[in-house]
Amino acid sequence: MADPQAPYCRLTGQIVTPAGGVPRLKLYARPIITQGVAKAGVPPTDVRFATDDQGNIVPLEGATVDVVAPGPGVNAPDRFQYQVLVYGPGLIEIGYLRAEQGKTIDLNTVLPGAPYDGGLLASRVHRPNTGGGGGNVDLSDYLTKAAAAAAYGSKVDVADAKAKAVDALQKATAAAQPKDTGWREIPTGLAGAGVFQYRVMYGMVYVRRKSGDGWFIGGGPGQINTNVNLAKLPDSVKVKSRTAFPFPLSNNKTDGSVIEVWPNNTVSCYATATGDRIYPTVCAPVENPAGPF
Repeated sequence: MADPQAPYCRLTGQIVTPAGGVPRLKLYARPIITQGVAKAGVPPTDVRFATDDQGNIVPLEGATVDVVAPGPGVNAPDRFQYQVLVYGPGLIEIGYLRAEQGKTIDLNTVLPGAPYDGGLLASRVHRPNTGGGGGNVDLSDYLTKAAAAAAYGSKVDVADAKAKAVDALQKATAAAQPKDTGWREIPTGLAGAGVFQYRVMYGMVYVRRKSGDGWFIGGGPGQINTNVNLAKLPDSVKVKSRTAFPFPLSNNKTDGSVIEVWPNNTVSCYATATGDRIYPTVCAPVENPAGPF
């Protein structure tokens, strides 16, 4: 048979297992093009072939198994390789082939344990064939009937183990979720008790005057140009960072007065003038959105 002509490279050989077996194989060569610039010429394409009863490489179409190799006259970068998949009962082999124009390459090194010819296959990967089509499935790592019977004596045991696993998962999931406490009273003994309420919701703590509204008009703090503590949040709420909000006059005008929430859980105000004020609902991020509260 005549040698292959450029730009083709011929794949041939007899593939046998290390023990001398002759498996019937299906093979698939796919060009992998990752770099360079394409040019005019013959494009590299996928090629499918097989082995016969003696393990010889045989084409599915035509007389020979030829692949387009990098070089002149090829519509592809000057450097690319082929991935060769070898599929058969009980095995899958993957090799990476460097084709050369006008050359014939023997694929007998695809299977593990066969003589290695010095670099035609850049690398090889071998794994059991656990798919369909008659492949051998390796169940050595699976739970045996004896082990299952020892661990789970009855369906009741299985159901109990499943219930415990589901309960643990649900508890762990619930613990990680941000809480919504609803509106709560400032505890007795803390500043603002009976006057202010707080609520932890989705990672934020909100504080408002006890009016059931988003804002409240009431008398000012009575002192000006100084910080005045309005409320103290319980220790279970851990304010993460300071926030500040306008503290407007009752006519909705601002004069530089502010209400602030502090990392020490204090809510304070700073008024620049006397008179009635609008108390807005204020908020700040918390360090423990999932509680406990």
